[in-house]
Amino acid sequence: MPDLKRIHETANAIIGLLESEALKRVEVSADSEAARMSACLTMSIFEQFHAAMALVEAGLASHAAGPIRSMLDGLGDLMNLAKDQSYLDSMKLDTACENGGLFREFMKSPSIDESMREELTRWVDHDKPIIDELTGRKVKRYDMRQKLRNVGVEPIYVSYKLLCAHVHPNVTTLGSRHGNHSDQLVYRGPLPRDAEIMLHTLAVDYLVRCVSEIPKFSKGITVEEIDALTNKAVGMWREVVPAPEGE
Repeated sequence: MPDLKRIHETANAIIGLLESEALKRVEVSADSEAARMSACLTMSIFEQFHAAMALVEAGLASHAAGPIRSMLDGLGDLMNLAKDQSYLDSMKLDTACENGGLFREFMKSPSIDESMREELTRWVDHDKPIIDELTGRKVKRYDMRQKLRNVGVEPIYVSYKLLCAHVHPNVTTLGSRHGNHSDQLVYRGPLPRDAEIMLHTLAVDYLVRCVSEIPKFSKGITVEEIDALTNKAVGMWREVVPAPEGE
């Protein structure tokens, strides 16, 4: 039976390896906006991995699905951007549309003063020409499934839905987290063993996939070096969590 303590220690050892041997060697051109954004996505994915591990260490493993889901959000963008630099326009359109919607909702609030309303109007006005220009060029927005389909990994979308189910405060999740079917409710209780192993496995998988993208936007490390590192990381993981039968 897999040892949860060893699994967690191995996950931390893997990110330590990939930080020292891959992340620290990322080099991007200052004049390449797409490469810089790819590096930002990569660093965020690493940070979200750390956030998930910190929640586990704090006895809050049932909440680790949040940052792990964010890892996959970032990975979807990273893989698309590494494949095609023009995808940056889709990211910009997403951001401008989301900002505009957020600011307009704020402006509906009766509690904001006139100076704040004017500031929000300026922010909306800043994003509007971006939206107009990008939509005029037929730039597309993609949902999560489409992002993964674009880069040939649509099957992992099911893990995104699974993580969403763990994150959302629905009846099933709340009951599982706090022991709703027992005589006494539980605060900061442990996750079922299989669920905790699954979360660690998804986090490691997304991290390794992220690192595999680095040579596509960075000059600091070769494809061969990255392949050797990711193979080593996968080997470390398979020592504590064997591959499913048939994989």
